[in-house]
Amino acid sequence: MHPRLRLAAFLLVFPLLLANEECDQSVEEPPVADDDDGGEFPDPGDGSGTELTELAGECAPVDFLMCGVPVSGDTADWNAGATDLIDGYPVAVGNYDGPEIAYAFRPTATETVTFRFIDPNPTELNHDVFVLEAGDGTCQSANAVARGFNDVSFEVEAGATYFVVVDGFDGAAGAFEGELECTGSTDGGDIDPVEGASAEVIFSPQPYADSHLARTAELIDAAATSIDVAMYSFRDNNIQDALGRAVERGVSVRAILESGGEDKNDPEGTRSGQLEELGIEVRYVNKIMHHKFALIDGPRTDVAAAADATLITGSANWSYSAGTRYDENTAILRGDEKTILAFQQEYDHLWEHGRLIEWRDEIPAVETAPIGDDVIASAPGSESVFTSANMTTYTSSHGPTFRTTSGSGEARDALADFILSAEDSVWIASGHLRSRQITDALLDAVEANPGLQVKVYLDGQEYVSDGYFEDETESYEACVAAATTTTQSNKCEDKGLHFGWALADADITLRYKYYSYRWHYSYAIQMHHKYVIVDGERVASGSYNFSNNAEHDTMENLVFLDGTVYPELVDDFIANFDSIWATGTGPELDQLMAQVTSGEDFPIVFDSMALTHAQVTGLKDAIKANCPDINSDEYKSSPQSHHTCEL
Repeated sequence: MHPRLRLAAFLLVFPLLLANEECDQSVEEPPVADDDDGGEFPDPGDGSGTELTELAGECAPVDFLMCGVPVSGDTADWNAGATDLIDGYPVAVGNYDGPEIAYAFRPTATETVTFRFIDPNPTELNHDVFVLEAGDGTCQSANAVARGFNDVSFEVEAGATYFVVVDGFDGAAGAFEGELECTGSTDGGDIDPVEGASAEVIFSPQPYADSHLARTAELIDAAATSIDVAMYSFRDNNIQDALGRAVERGVSVRAILESGGEDKNDPEGTRSGQLEELGIEVRYVNKIMHHKFALIDGPRTDVAAAADATLITGSANWSYSAGTRYDENTAILRGDEKTILAFQQEYDHLWEHGRLIEWRDEIPAVETAPIGDDVIASAPGSESVFTSANMTTYTSSHGPTFRTTSGSGEARDALADFILSAEDSVWIASGHLRSRQITDALLDAVEANPGLQVKVYLDGQEYVSDGYFEDETESYEACVAAATTTTQSNKCEDKGLHFGWALADADITLRYKYYSYRWHYSYAIQMHHKYVIVDGERVASGSYNFSNNAEHDTMENLVFLDGTVYPELVDDFIANFDSIWATGTGPELDQLMAQVTSGEDFPIVFDSMALTHAQVTGLKDAIKANCPDINSDEYKSSPQSHHTCEL
């Protein structure tokens, strides 16, 4: 048993980690502009003959940045060049209506450069840094192309003009130091180790036309040779139609579906049966098939095809709710050879050990070529992990079978290492947190680095009361006490407690997406992400729920993406987290509490709010106190029929 999460360990109190919106550095109003007050700041130029005043627009750069030369500034000091002209940027969601300081930069080489704060302390002073392209030649916030927290990396072209703007989140202002790091490379540096690789990410909810569903259908319509689908929930008819069109033009299509295990009993009219009618062979596995990925024109028979293939993967199923209601992400990677080879190897492994849907015998067999671990290891690209590595295979009386190895933890160990590698921040958006090992990694990371900024955002179904978690803990401790073998001990460690309670108890900044007194799938607007952002520079994302059920009973994946390779994608994840973290954090809770205590009917299913553990507890207590029937058998047994407390 890991000692971190014994009940007594929860009594440890860690320093309060302030979220962005909790920073409260006040600043005086800027002085009224005076025509005689220009020219006060140094204007040395950068050797090109350009003066800073020629570059001023919405922001007024105070100096030229030089590679390797530190600069210092103070966004609260108008005499140091602070201005109060920019309130927001297209690359970020948030409040930037406080003062900012801007710098200009004209590189002499085409390369990747990084502006980095020196000894930042984001829990006390929350500065963000933005990169703006020149556009019309002046500094304009609309031309922002990148945003970072303690640092930001961006590609530059020799002779072009860029602006670096230091701005405080939510009015934060104060002194800082920073430095521009350059490599001097003239060939683009090493930002893209896979030539031609690219990435994009689509976040839900979106209108259907802008969703990952519509984009997936487009990519399927562009397929030339092969499509491999691994999907937990496949309900979108437009994607099915696109797969049918692909078959008609000669594309080879396979599908591994979670629903296949049920559809096999009577395939007619089921999703599996419909796909087989189109000429698509469908298989299923004896574990839960929780992947949500598709490979288009992948390296089924030719390793070299990975350089041009497309991988679609993430948290989102192929369902209308996943596209238009839930918080989800779907990444689209092209030409990331290592990742695509690994996903093709995973798919072929599941296919080989999958079980057939007995419906259309005339579907032609699919040829594949083996992809060795050495081939993947030597390929350039991103890292990925799969929970199938926790399982061995054999053939039972029912067919090919996956069996879990006790104590294994391929995905959770990789994610724990990822969290423990953080130096500045860990941001987590996950529908679930039921893994003791991942929770331990968070607690250990904070204990080792009290200044680490941790934010965890979970779905509302993860909230439990103090008493409920105490019961879970007692059950776990009884399990440990009774265990007499290693396998039994491993089962105890894998008990899926609601570990959000443990984080809240350790004063780690935690919020729940909360939208109903009692959770029910019919009305749940789920926070269904499964991603981690480390240091504002790296992202881990995929289908993997942060639970030991996911680790041992389901087929899952995680991809680790680096901002030096995919800076825009990482910035998009950061912007998404900023947005969901602020869900309903205005007057919504006060307004709902007023309804609850009004003495009249009030909603018990309501608009989503990002609430702390204490806020959820207070709201639930108020609902219980003002709704006598809330815990009646009728309300409990049929929550979908009770969206309102009727007094």
